[in-house]
Amino acid sequence: MTTLPNPAHPLVGIEIDFTQGPPNTPGSNRRSINAPYRKLQVQSISTDRGRQYELDQATAGQCTLQVIDPLELLHPDNGASPFNTGSNIVTPYRCIWVWAIWPVLPTSGNIISTTVNGSYDPSFESGTGNWTVAGGTTTAATSTAQHFDGSKSLLVTQSAAGAGFGVTNIFRTAPAITYTFSCYVYATGGCSVTVQVTDALGGVHTASTSVQTTWTRLSVTWDCVDTLETVAIFGTGTSTPTFYVDATALHFGPTAQTFGTTGPTWSLVFTGYVERWPTTYDMAGTRALRPLQAVDAIALLAITEIAQSYQAVALADNPGAYLPFEQQKAPNSGTFAVGTRAIFNPIGFQSATGQVQWGGDQQPDGSPALVLQQNNSQNPPVRGHNSLTYPIEQQTAFDTMASNGSLLNTGSTVECWAKFSSGVALFMQLLQTTTGGFTTELGYGASSTQHHLEMYTGGGRLGFQFHDAVAGFTAFLSLTSDIHDGYPDGQWHYYAITMWNNAGAPALAFTYDTHEITVAGPSGVRYYGYTNLHHEATTDFGDTQSQVSIARMAVYSTNIGATRRQARYQRGVGYIGEQSGARVTRLLAQYWGGATSVAAGFINLSEDFDYNTRFVLDVLQEIQDTERGLVYVSRTGVVVFEDRSSRYATQTATATFGENTAGGEVPYEDYGTDHDPTYTFSQANLTRPGNANFLPMINTTTAAKYGARVLQQDVKVTNDADLTQAGIFYLQRYGTPKTRISKLGLHPAAYPAMWPTVLGLEISQRVTVKRRTAITTSADYYVEKVSHRIDAQSGGWTVELQASPVFVPSAWVLGDATYGVLGSTTTPIY
Repeated sequence: MTTLPNPAHPLVGIEIDFTQGPPNTPGSNRRSINAPYRKLQVQSISTDRGRQYELDQATAGQCTLQVIDPLELLHPDNGASPFNTGSNIVTPYRCIWVWAIWPVLPTSGNIISTTVNGSYDPSFESGTGNWTVAGGTTTAATSTAQHFDGSKSLLVTQSAAGAGFGVTNIFRTAPAITYTFSCYVYATGGCSVTVQVTDALGGVHTASTSVQTTWTRLSVTWDCVDTLETVAIFGTGTSTPTFYVDATALHFGPTAQTFGTTGPTWSLVFTGYVERWPTTYDMAGTRALRPLQAVDAIALLAITEIAQSYQAVALADNPGAYLPFEQQKAPNSGTFAVGTRAIFNPIGFQSATGQVQWGGDQQPDGSPALVLQQNNSQNPPVRGHNSLTYPIEQQTAFDTMASNGSLLNTGSTVECWAKFSSGVALFMQLLQTTTGGFTTELGYGASSTQHHLEMYTGGGRLGFQFHDAVAGFTAFLSLTSDIHDGYPDGQWHYYAITMWNNAGAPALAFTYDTHEITVAGPSGVRYYGYTNLHHEATTDFGDTQSQVSIARMAVYSTNIGATRRQARYQRGVGYIGEQSGARVTRLLAQYWGGATSVAAGFINLSEDFDYNTRFVLDVLQEIQDTERGLVYVSRTGVVVFEDRSSRYATQTATATFGENTAGGEVPYEDYGTDHDPTYTFSQANLTRPGNANFLPMINTTTAAKYGARVLQQDVKVTNDADLTQAGIFYLQRYGTPKTRISKLGLHPAAYPAMWPTVLGLEISQRVTVKRRTAITTSADYYVEKVSHRIDAQSGGWTVELQASPVFVPSAWVLGDATYGVLGSTTTPIY
């Protein structure tokens, strides 16, 4: 019996992938839950996505499915269910989507065109169309030797005869619908070619030809049982059948229509995850009903906790030693340990006029740091820094000695954070002696041969030197003045020294915050396994006081590379100044991993130290509010971040709603507006991190008309100038009430020509709405919310929209090829 879709409605598919959850979308294991052969029937579908008007935040998209399930195949405890065996499992957050194909008449065209099956090329002009070799060493490739349509076809060369050595493909179908698959084949060498469709119940449907060297059309008609039923094409009759395939097509109904490469359109209505599997019963408690409830990615982001720390970033690269300098630990009192990692034994050298202060300072994120301070009542004599007879009263130092031998070799990184407040400091000195020994007075012994590599401050500059006593070489690096002058500056900085073998030659890299400086080592210079790392505040250069704070020292036995060094720096400063789009991208990459679409953004954000233990969605919406953009999930399951200019990328309406259908307008049945002061503000009380006392900004005109209506918001920016601009924006745009569309009801079954518009509706889409009643109006709006109500019993399908006004009809968008020219028809926007 031929079964066709309702010609007034799209064909709807409801599929769940019981093998995977977020952040995936249904894949090759998906199953239909609207399948008569399983006695599963979806009675109704309701979806809601978006927000109410432009200053709100999008809530989690929802999809509710009323499913009849008499065999209880969707019961989580039914171990006999095919949805609960093998790799399948009925459990929360299985991937689901609801899709629709339109139009659905047999003459609607080729279903396996690109508009339904993605990149599939039914004529093989651009590839093999995802046909998969069934077995053996069969090959499938495009060929220009023969072709029925276009200039190419698919050449199949089997390694053996039979179905197990042909090619297969799976196309998007829906249960209980009659389909016809057809293709043209060109047999050679005496082989026969068969097209075979195997349905989900094991039914086999075939068509064959043995006609040689002539294009022959084969077609197979079958009633589809489930989604993703397999189509195979194979040769028999010879040991290595060889044939060509071209002009593949799938049509609704029992007849192969004229071949073409265009057809209906496949549209996703909802993509998400089944969150709940509830059960109710009717028919005296004997028939199971399942009101399945699905949510989109926003719900998952709302329960995904951010866990970030500098220590986690450092330990992820497996340092040989890590010393955060956060613990209260007396000098010479044993080995530190962080987790299971053995740490250097700290040795402190404190003069009578110096101090080693644990917790004497704070790092940018508030963590404690170690302070080394050296004081003198009068200026000490100026000495050469390399003297072997340091007076103990002129330096306070902190050494970290390897307790089990060398930690460094050719290809190593040593890093730390330091803050220079006064005087001179020697830090991250890597020191090795070939003779003599270490003493508590830093006396290395006159006979010692020293190899050292160090960074230091002096003369208001940051410097570096490398000394190899055996090679008789000392290098003083002259660092670029514009980035290394101004010491001491009282600010935290990230420093690293890296040694590695660069194409057989020794090389050094010095990192200062975002700056990476590479120096080639002279030939003959060797890098040693250093046994001591030394930090020192000294007054032997003529200062009355020297003070340095140190934290987070780590040693790696590899060159961790510039990318990871920069990750340390950014984590240490909380990514301060990071652009909004970059931060959203970073967070989603780490805590989501699914498909995203992220605009660049305009705001440079404040540091993110408060994100730890917060939820991803909270942070994304905080960024949205600061940027004045929007975070939502598209109907295709993509997490979208819009910045303030995203909606201006297209300044022409994608559809016009009104009663003039002859003029191309899409008719609506319900219409409601709201004109209230909910989003009218006369005062903006804004704050930012670092300034909780920013003066209120007031629109006196609005206050006189509508009273004191106050907007309060903490805007995550780094300076007051951005805060001022945000206040101006709010008070100008929201200084007067606006008319918003609270309801725009559509009934596409009554006007099927609107189906492409309805199925393509998306958040932020720009539309025109016209009214010709007692008051004639025409205005552009942005879609804020889309709701579908589908009833399989009555055949009803309605859609409801909420929309906000377009405040700037023709915006000037800097850098845009179309809207980047400021003129009489464009207006600057915030």
